[in-house]
Amino acid sequence: MRISQLKAFAVVAETGQFTEAAFSLGISQSSLSDAIAGLEKSLGVKLLQRGRFGAKLTPAGEQILPQVRLTLQAAESIQVTSRQLKGEISGQLTVSVFRSVASQIMPDVIAEMHRQHPAVNIQLLECACEVSVLQQNLTDGCADLTFLPEEDFADHLGWPVLKDPYVALFPEAWAEGLTTVTAEMLASRPLILGNDGNCAVRSQEYLQQKGFRDLRINLVQDELIIFPLVARGMGISLMPRLAVFMLPSGVKMLRLEDPFYRQISVAVRQKAMGNVLVKLLLGILKERLPEAQIPDSLTLTAERQN
Repeated sequence: MRISQLKAFAVVAETGQFTEAAFSLGISQSSLSDAIAGLEKSLGVKLLQRGRFGAKLTPAGEQILPQVRLTLQAAESIQVTSRQLKGEISGQLTVSVFRSVASQIMPDVIAEMHRQHPAVNIQLLECACEVSVLQQNLTDGCADLTFLPEEDFADHLGWPVLKDPYVALFPEAWAEGLTTVTAEMLASRPLILGNDGNCAVRSQEYLQQKGFRDLRINLVQDELIIFPLVARGMGISLMPRLAVFMLPSGVKMLRLEDPFYRQISVAVRQKAMGNVLVKLLLGILKERLPEAQIPDSLTLTAERQN
C-alpha cells in the first residue's frame, strides 16, 4: 500500500470518474486503474465499482475513505514539516467554508498567505451553512479547518473569531428617511428569509423574544433570491452583514436599533494542530480579525517564522 495509491483512490472517490481523476492526477487512465487495483489487492477488499455512469464506492470503500483522507493529510503534514526544517514552507491546506466566509473573509486571508508563503495553496471547500455538514468535513478528513456559523465545535478544537451583526434589507421606497429599524417595523411587514442554515430560526427567535409571534414569513432556499424579491417590494429581510456582499439597486441596508448577531467560529481537528500550515492560517486570522479568540500559543506568524 503506497501513498500514491491512497491518493488515487481518494481522487476517484471525489470525482466519481476515472477519466477526470486521471486528468487531475496527471497520469494515464491505465496507470490510475493499476494504482486502484494494487490498493485493492493489498487490502483484500473491493473499494470501487465501475459502471456506465462512473465509479461508485463499495460499502468497504465508504468505510475506508475517511481513514484514507486522514492518512493523506498526515502524509502532507510530514512533508510540510520536513520542508519547514529545510527552511521551506509549501503545501496545500483545505478550508471548509460557507458562502459569506468564502466571499468576505477568505480572499484577504488567501492573499496574505500567498504574500507570506507563495508556495502554499489554500483550497476552499464551499458547502451549505449547516453546522453538522461543516463539522463532518473535519471528521471525515475532507478539510483541515472549518468555519462555523456558531460556537459548536463537537470533538474538535474551536474558537470564536467574529460577531456578524444582522441587518435589515428594505425596498428603497419603504426605507425613505430611515437609518435604523425597530423590531416593530420588522414584524409589521412580510419577511423573506433564507432557509440555509439557522438564519431564519435566529430571526424568528429575535422577533418572538420582542413579543412578536404572528409573523408573515416566506422561506427561500437560495439567499440570493432574496435581493430581487425585496427590490420589488415583496417584503423585507433579515440577513447577517457578511452575507450581503452585493447590494442591488432598489434595496437599502439598515442597521437594527436593537442588534443581534451570529457568532462565526473556526474549528480544527486536534491532530491537525501539528500542521504548520494550520498554525500559519490561524495566525493570519488572528491578525485580520481583532475579535478572534484564538490563543497565541496555537498560531504561527511570519515574524515568528523569521
